Amino acid sequence: MAAIPQQPPTEAFLANSLKHFEPTADGAYIASQWTKILDFHRYFPWFSLTAESRVALGLPDDRGLHEYATDAFMAGAAWTGAYGAALRYQAAPVIRQLSSPAVFLCREDDVLFGHLDELPSPLPDQSRIVRIPAVPGAWRHHLMELLREARGHDARWSLPVPAVPEKARARHQRYVNLLHGQVRVGLHGQASGKVPVLLLHDLPGSPRQLDGLAASLAVDRLTLAPDLPGLGESDPLPSATLGAYVSVIDETLEELGLESVDIVAEGLGTVFAAALAANRPRRVRRIIVDGVPMIRTRDRKRYVREYCPRILPDRAGSYLQRLWEQLRSAQMSWPWFERSATAARVRDVELDAHVMHAALVDSMKQLDNYGDAARAALDASMRDIVRGIAQPVLVMQDSRDVRYTGSGSLRRRLQNATVRPRPASLAERAVAYRGFLD
Repeated sequence: MAAIPQQPPTEAFLANSLKHFEPTADGAYIASQWTKILDFHRYFPWFSLTAESRVALGLPDDRGLHEYATDAFMAGAAWTGAYGAALRYQAAPVIRQLSSPAVFLCREDDVLFGHLDELPSPLPDQSRIVRIPAVPGAWRHHLMELLREARGHDARWSLPVPAVPEKARARHQRYVNLLHGQVRVGLHGQASGKVPVLLLHDLPGSPRQLDGLAASLAVDRLTLAPDLPGLGESDPLPSATLGAYVSVIDETLEELGLESVDIVAEGLGTVFAAALAANRPRRVRRIIVDGVPMIRTRDRKRYVREYCPRILPDRAGSYLQRLWEQLRSAQMSWPWFERSATAARVRDVELDAHVMHAALVDSMKQLDNYGDAARAALDASMRDIVRGIAQPVLVMQDSRDVRYTGSGSLRRRLQNATVRPRPASLAERAVAYRGFLD
C-alpha cells in the first residue's frame, strides 16, 4: 500500500525520516540501527516518540525482526533512496487516471492501513481495495490469489534487452541452477586468453571481502567469486560435507563452461581449494593459498563445535553484536574463540567497515546455515588432502601471524610448492599473484 498523506511531507519530515547509516569498524552502528528497526514498528513516523505517533500494533517475533533487519542492512545507506521517492510521490492524482486493473491491499497490522481510507473515491473501473487481517500467512495467500487471477488476463511481457551486453560488463553476477538449488557467482572482468581465476574467501564471510583483489586480477582475465552454499544468496546444501561442497563448486564451473581455473583462496576457503585440486585435478591449474588452517587432529572437533556456534535472533538484537564480534575477532586471534595469548595474531588488522558489513549481511541472510561451510572445512584433514595435489601451489607466509604457523608443514607435504612472504598491501599481493599465475 502506498502512502496517501493528506498533506505533502515537509522537508523537515523528510530529513528526519531519511537518516541513512554508515557502517563503522567498531560495530557501534548495529545497536543504533536495531533500535530504529524496533521504533519503525512502534511509531509513525519512527522518529516521533509521542503519544500521537504511537502505533498500537503487535511487534513481530524475533525471527520476523531478524528478517526486517536483514532487509535494512542489505540496503545500507541506499535505503533512503527508494523510501524517499515513495514519500515524495503524490499518488492520489495518478490513481484517478488508472486504466489497468489495480488492487490496493494492506494488512491490518501495517502502519499504512489507515491510508486505504484516503484513496480517491470512487476508484477507477477495475480497481478495488482489499483489507487483509493480521493473520499469519494471510498476506501470502492473498498475493498468490491475485497472481493466479492475473494469469487470466491477456498480459504480454517480454524480457527487456540489456543496454550493455553481458560480456562487456566489468562486473556482474549470475545465478547457476544446480540440483540442490542456486549458486550466486560474482563475475569480474571478461574472458580472455588467460585462465580464469576462482576466488574463495575465508569463512564465514562474503565474497565481497575479496572485491579489491578481484578487481586487480580482473584487469586481464575473468575472475569469479561465488557465494558458497549456506552463505549470501546461494541455497544451502541438504548435507553440508566437504565432498558436497567440492561437487557444487565443480558443477558450477561446469555450468559456466569453464574447463580449467586457477584458484586464489583465503583462510578456511583454502580447504575447498585444496580439495577441488586433489579430487578434480583437470579442473585446477594453479593454486594460491593465504592462511591455510593446519589444525591438529585432536583439536578439530573443538574447532567444529566452537567456531560457528548456533546464533538465534533475540528481541534486543544482541545476536548481531555476537556475530559481528565473531567476524571481527577472527582478524585478531586464531582461532577467534581462543582467549590465550598464544592465539594473538600479530599483524596490521584489516578492518574495512564496509567489508565487515558485507560479511555480516551475507551471514545474516542465512543465519541458520552461516556456519555450514566453515564446519565442513574445519572437519577435514588438510594434511591428508594436500598429499593429492600435484599442481603448482603458492603458499603465503607471515612469520608473525599465528594463523600462518602451518605454512611450513604444508610446504613439506606438497609436491610442487613455493612459499613467499605475504605482501602487506593489496596492490603488492595482486602483483605477486599475477606473476605466479602468468
